[in-house]
Amino acid sequence: MASIVEIVSYFNTAKQQAIVWHQQTTSFSEHKALNEFYDEILGLLDELSESSAGIFGRLKGYEVHDLVDWTSTEDTIAYYKNCYSWLQTERKTAPQESWIQNQLDEIAQLLGSTLYKLTLK
Repeated sequence: MASIVEIVSYFNTAKQQAIVWHQQTTSFSEHKALNEFYDEILGLLDELSESSAGIFGRLKGYEVHDLVDWTSTEDTIAYYKNCYSWLQTERKTAPQESWIQNQLDEIAQLLGSTLYKLTLK
């Protein structure tokens, strides 16, 4: 069962990965797409963490995952497609309160928007 702290930890890594690749990419459109992702995901994760903590208690057991250097826009797209797939799988075992699922929808929407922007030149 995916806990809120596992979801937040996973997407904190995706945020940090976006920061690294934002600073390394040679593509201006990728640079901007990643900047928007890490700016927006921060607020979404904060809201998810705080609202969940209010009902279920403070989140504990955060994990930090390894980051990798930028290689190509195609690899960046593959990474964020994987993030989307991971979220769609894990949300099925996350708490099913509609307000939590709505917050996960907002993360999914941001991933979709980011993936679109990564295809722009």
